[in-house]
Amino acid sequence: MKISTREKALISITLVVIFVILYFNLFFKKIHHEITTMKNQIQKNKEDIEAALYSTPQIDELKNKLLELRSQSDQILQVVDTNKVSSQIIIFMEEAIGGLGLGTKIKFMDTQEQKEYKIITITLNFETSYDNIKKIIFNLEKAPWPLIIDDIKINKKQSDLINSAFDWDVEAVLHFLIFRHDEYS
Repeated sequence: MKISTREKALISITLVVIFVILYFNLFFKKIHHEITTMKNQIQKNKEDIEAALYSTPQIDELKNKLLELRSQSDQILQVVDTNKVSSQIIIFMEEAIGGLGLGTKIKFMDTQEQKEYKIITITLNFETSYDNIKKIIFNLEKAPWPLIIDDIKINKKQSDLINSAFDWDVEAVLHFLIFRHDEYS
């Protein structure tokens, strides 16, 4: 069996086409996928580097703002004189309750002394209407000192004879955080 030149050419072309298809399917697709993955990783790394370079000035700016806020808070801490605060608290409580309640009783409980601050615990009793309770709490939250409202007990008066707008008994335990006055400034 003799193969003609034409058949040789067709067989050669067929073999070349088969090799090209095999090369494309076995090697080129994998290499192309790896190249695409590497390009994406390089782009992601560039974006991460740019973000890190942008973050450094932001971090420095935030550190400066934090230092500024700390210095401002130190100045605030040195202004309050703890000896005058008890009378100021009483005045503040009376103003906070104002015409919203009756029979205001303020009882100073234990005071906790710390190196830089003092915690004054107060029990506050008064009578009010249900609608005014929220207003009074809102007014108490405006205290010029940090304040924790630890416990609130609200009881409705049980007497049928009482026909008053102030038909709720309220008892609240408040903790005021008072910073010491710097005696050397």
